[in-house]
Amino acid sequence: MSSFVPRFSLNSKANVYALMLAAAAYAALSLIVQILLPQYFGTELSPIEGAMWVAIIAGMVATSFRIAECHRGSRMLRYWLLAGGAILAIAILQSEDWTVDTFFSAIDTKATRHLEYLGNATLAIILAAGVVILARLPRDHVWLRRGLLATVAFQVIAILAEAIEHHFRHSLPQAHDYAFALQLAQLLCIEFFVVAVAVSGRARASSRPVFGETEVGARARYDFDHYGLLSRYSHPPVKIAYYPLLQGMAVALVSAWLLVKAGPRVKSFSGVGYFRQLVEMLGLWYSHGIDPPSYFQLEFYKPERRSHADEYLTRFETKNGLFGALNKMRPQPFGTTELGHKKVFDDLCTEHNIPHPRLLMTVENGSATLLAPPESLQTSLFCKMEKGMGAIGTQMFRYNAPDHYIDESGKSHDLSGMIEEITKESEGKLMIVQPWLRNHPDIADLAKDSLITFRVVTCLNAHGEPEITMAMLRVLAKLEPDWTDALDEEYAAPMDLETGQLGLFTGDNMATSPLRYEIQPLTGAQVAGRIVKGWPELRDVALRAHRAVRHRAAVGWDIALTPEGPMVLEGNNNFDVMFLQRVHDVGIGQTRLGVLLAHQLDLLIAGRKDVWAV
Repeated sequence: MSSFVPRFSLNSKANVYALMLAAAAYAALSLIVQILLPQYFGTELSPIEGAMWVAIIAGMVATSFRIAECHRGSRMLRYWLLAGGAILAIAILQSEDWTVDTFFSAIDTKATRHLEYLGNATLAIILAAGVVILARLPRDHVWLRRGLLATVAFQVIAILAEAIEHHFRHSLPQAHDYAFALQLAQLLCIEFFVVAVAVSGRARASSRPVFGETEVGARARYDFDHYGLLSRYSHPPVKIAYYPLLQGMAVALVSAWLLVKAGPRVKSFSGVGYFRQLVEMLGLWYSHGIDPPSYFQLEFYKPERRSHADEYLTRFETKNGLFGALNKMRPQPFGTTELGHKKVFDDLCTEHNIPHPRLLMTVENGSATLLAPPESLQTSLFCKMEKGMGAIGTQMFRYNAPDHYIDESGKSHDLSGMIEEITKESEGKLMIVQPWLRNHPDIADLAKDSLITFRVVTCLNAHGEPEITMAMLRVLAKLEPDWTDALDEEYAAPMDLETGQLGLFTGDNMATSPLRYEIQPLTGAQVAGRIVKGWPELRDVALRAHRAVRHRAAVGWDIALTPEGPMVLEGNNNFDVMFLQRVHDVGIGQTRLGVLLAHQLDLLIAGRKDVWAV
């Protein structure tokens, strides 16, 4: 279908500038006429008022054609309807102002005020609705987003104009000049809206752009945004930070906080000043969609690292919906998330003969359910939430004597006291109790009390078979009560997938991102160059585990290496990519995981309708 409003390529800056120049000339002409005819200011014959009405009508016509272009199933239809509703509301409210001033002001001043306040309330409601709905617009439709923001700005200016007219007309010096400036600003907002509608045109073609072989980060962020994959608000965990009008403020505030937290160490290590750090952080966000925390965690203050920004994944897209979509695109055989529920996962491992720590007991609201013979509790115990990931909410009880245990603070408990302690810390959540596993002697010198884990990432290939793609050895310093001088809560070293050889040790604190160690800084044990002798068994058990959940595209497995052999602790289908890339000192796009994820993204998008196309 042809469109009355000419289409301009978003890549053609000349066309955009030409429209902007024409709009500026139109506003300047209206301003000159207004200055030459000052007696008409504030009347229905005001040149700026007339110019505004011409722009409003142009905006209504343009959005009408855009709405007519949209097919019924297009998600863009709702946004063009929003744009049309916004410009229509502005037209109605402008008409209401003229009607009130013409017919009601001489009848009842109080009624006039009520009508105008009703208009202000309507403006406020439209403003709030616009803030909420704009959160779902993808980056591809930046001009439509800007056009809608222009209508919001118009409404804010209208509220200010009403306040000056009714409350400050006589008390505020130069109130006439302020009113004149606000009216001109309203004209500029409407003109910008018309320009934005003109250059928006159709959404980008339904075929995706061509990305480089290693640019899995750019591809993932495009798909996340363009295909509406946002399904949760976890990074950051504040929903209002995703609304465009507030997102910019959130990015600025977070950037400022990060400069205080991590900026000094980065400056001393790299020589990059605070202002440059801030500019680079904001530049990465607006040019690549890379959030400010990633700047420090992935060391983008290094120029050579920024040049490979498109190869890096971030938590913003992966944790907020991308991995969830990848892992749900195949039929789900379980009624619940089998990797997120420890009891379900225990049953799965038992069924497929995958080595794992057995469940001994569950505790909920002070009630304990024994799942193994009573004598199995006569050992040191580890307790964690039945539904949860990582070390959050974990507790350890060292076996001291029959039915007697010592907790992490050194307090002694009998069996009933231990159950009571678990209940108190659980806050009503279901807890599971397992044996406290010990580290294999070959790696025991890398930790003291905590269990060393191996994060092994597997991903399905083009044949539907899982492959080992990345791996690292992890030490959780936060579970070591005596390591009070640790700079990081977690440390890790990358592993060679063929030999099991470890690389340099590094921590997860963004302020310590420049630091790499050849030895474990808290025990003095050698790390770099060390070969994990149990790596072949670790690799094998990770592949066996993924074959049991073939409906999952990619999984990060946490596996312990104990004197009895590998033990699968849990699988994470929404695993963290930030620390993984930092430890390996390379973007996922340059790894086998990047190749396989690119293929999985192609499968995901091939099965989805381009809901943003008109």
